[in-house]
Amino acid sequence: MASSYTRAVNSDISKSIGSRLDLSVEKLIFLATVDFIFTQTVINLLSTASWRGVWNILDIVFAGDGGIWQDAPYTDCLVTCTAALSLNILVYLSAPALQKWSDKLPKYFKIFVTRLYTAIYFIFYMLLWRSFWNLFTLSFTNKMSNPLMFAGSTLILMVLGCFNSVLGNPSSVVLDNTSEYCIISTLFSNWDTSSLARWKVTMIRMVDAISTMVVEVLNILLWYSVDGYNKVVLPSTPEVSRLTQCLIPIGLGLASGLAAFFAQIVLLSLVEGRRGDLGGERGGPWQDRKRR
Repeated sequence: MASSYTRAVNSDISKSIGSRLDLSVEKLIFLATVDFIFTQTVINLLSTASWRGVWNILDIVFAGDGGIWQDAPYTDCLVTCTAALSLNILVYLSAPALQKWSDKLPKYFKIFVTRLYTAIYFIFYMLLWRSFWNLFTLSFTNKMSNPLMFAGSTLILMVLGCFNSVLGNPSSVVLDNTSEYCIISTLFSNWDTSSLARWKVTMIRMVDAISTMVVEVLNILLWYSVDGYNKVVLPSTPEVSRLTQCLIPIGLGLASGLAAFFAQIVLLSLVEGRRGDLGGERGGPWQDRKRR
């Protein structure tokens, strides 16, 4: 029985890394722990640094000294929120065509083009987060609004069946070993449109892109409400130093994340190990479906 639990965990991890694993319990626990700690301390540190760097540059350009809308925060939000929504929708709509085109390119040129695409999309994505975060800061000035924002956004995301999307960047990692690198996960990306007329497919893709933007804004709202709650309950300056103010949430996040990680492994092994739902034999297709 124990071996079936171990195979279930190996199978699930294989879906993420794109190759099949068959590790013993001891190696599985050790390597999974090392991988989690490395991801949370090194990879996510670099990821969050990228977020902050681009975010700060956008703040300087639009609202800093001499910025485009230095003394007009509402105009800033109106223009940048609209631009961010339009640019991200454009990325969603163009991704399939770019994927098909990149598949025809030589290997190294394909790597350059697809990574350049990711960098551009990342800037647009940061513009979305920065713009709506600032809009929420201007709009929600009552601390009592945090519980309402949290409850409302959580409920809507659960009803839409995509609450798990809040655990995206910068808290999670997607590997580059997927065969459809440019394809971005959207709300209705699993719909089969192969038998529909072209105009219907175009309409569905447009609705899908707009709906996905709604989900992204709800994700931002949920993160904003949790950040507001953290500012209330966690110590800050002048009670503690700025370094301590930063280290406390990092430590709490790492500890709670590690506990949740092992709880997930235990639940996974109990559920899938008992019913024998071990998935397929190869990691590649799993990774593709997970990304989409």
